[in-house]
Parts: sequence; structure tokens; C-alpha cells
Amino acid sequence: MRTLSQHVAEDIECASRSTANVLISGGDRASRAEVARIIHAQRGRIAGPLLRADDSAAVPEYPGGSTVFIEEVAELSSPMQKWLMRLLDRQAEPRTGERLFGLIAGTRHDLVGRIANATFDARLFYRLNVIHIMM
Repeated sequence: MRTLSQHVAEDIECASRSTANVLISGGDRASRAEVARIIHAQRGRIAGPLLRADDSAAVPEYPGGSTVFIEEVAELSSPMQKWLMRLLDRQAEPRTGERLFGLIAGTRHDLVGRIANATFDARLFYRLNVIHIMM
């Protein structure tokens, strides 16, 4: 992978210190996957594996302790977007609010444009776009 720009490196460090959802936009698929791998590796409190998921079959019902990485979130079908919203509903422990797993989503598409075209759920966008890394 090419050397990361200073602002991307700073964003990765910020995301690594947090348990917040991360949206990685721009760059190529391999670069987004590498950024997700770095964030997951640096999040010491998430001990489970990095689960790559572009369909629900790749993710256990409760991926506790893992990081779920969706390589191209803009290309998820409407049913898959609904599945992802349900997964996010189970992301926090009900009593303490502690995150049970991490979620990182990548895209090369303009999600705001897809929201305007009604092909991407605005609620999902705002739930994913907590920390936004633009490559």
C-alpha cells in the first residue's frame, strides 16, 4: 500500500482509540481494506477476528468481540441494508452501552448522492458515518 497521507494517518489513529463506527471512503478496495485492518489491529479491546462481510451469511448473529468490515457498503441491496441496521441495533450492550463489536464500512461511491436517489438508507449512513476517513 502507498504511504498514507498525514490526515489519513491521524484519522486512523483517532478511529483506533475509539469504538465508534468508521466509514472509509475513496481510494481503492485494497487500500480501504488495509485501513480497516490497521484500525482493527490497533483496537486492543476488540480481541476477535476481522470479519469481512458483504453478505449476512459471513457474519455470525452476534459477532461479539470482532470487527465487522463491509468492503463496499454502497452496493448492499435494500434487504442487506436492513440486515445491517438490525446488526447495528445489537452493537451495544443494553445495560452499559458498551460496544460488543466494531463496525467499519468502506465505499468508493457518493453515499449522499445515493441517499438523494433513494438507493441508500439515510439512517444507515448516519449510523456508519461516526468517524469518516476520506482517502
